[in-house]
Amino acid sequence: MKKALLTGFAVFAVSAGAVMAAPITIGPGPAAGTPTAGIIPSNLPAGGTNEFLPLFGIPATGNGHGYFGSTISGLAGDYRIDYYGAEASNLNQFAAPGGTVLFSHGGGTTIAPSLAAPLQTAVVTFGAGTLDFRFLINSIAADAVINGANPDNLIGPPNSGPNFFATFDPSDAAGNGGLTGNSVYVFLDDANNVDDNHDDMLVRITYIETAVPEPATLGLLGAGLLGLGLAARRRNRAA
Repeated sequence: MKKALLTGFAVFAVSAGAVMAAPITIGPGPAAGTPTAGIIPSNLPAGGTNEFLPLFGIPATGNGHGYFGSTISGLAGDYRIDYYGAEASNLNQFAAPGGTVLFSHGGGTTIAPSLAAPLQTAVVTFGAGTLDFRFLINSIAADAVINGANPDNLIGPPNSGPNFFATFDPSDAAGNGGLTGNSVYVFLDDANNVDDNHDDMLVRITYIETAVPEPATLGLLGAGLLGLGLAARRRNRAA
């Protein structure tokens, strides 16, 4: 009986793990193919800084690894959005979902003291697929950077235009920051024609795991327990 129980719980654990796949994915942007692996700051000329990299233990003049020209997708559910500030002269805003502005930066430099201490936090609900968020720059519709229509950072200023850089871990050089995970960092460059360093706003988007099992998992657990009960009943009859 003990062996049967252990087998049942093992099946349940594997099934639960299969259901809870990585909830957030960095995928291709408007252009076909894969997102473009790259580093920030990608300044022209060289020697620029990204004021957020020290939060990850990387020098401001170092390399943060991730992807340009990407679309961020995820499971349906609740997400926590953490705002870490901006280094920008523009009025930059983050909106999600449905265009509702969550965070605003009025100019200057405001950087959170650590990843554990964001300046502001909000919880939103996203549908499955492309996450419904955007960056707004000086309230100019043409300059909005919309997830799902995020241009690649092809050339650098002054030709790249506003875009965002996405990564799960900017210190992960071998894996280019990763393509799947629970929390994705999104770095804005507002194309102010001064730099190309992607520190004009930083947010972290985290999927909030629910404690309630998925219906498929509940079904598997119920079937497993029923099977164990039938096996025990047969043993008792045989005895």
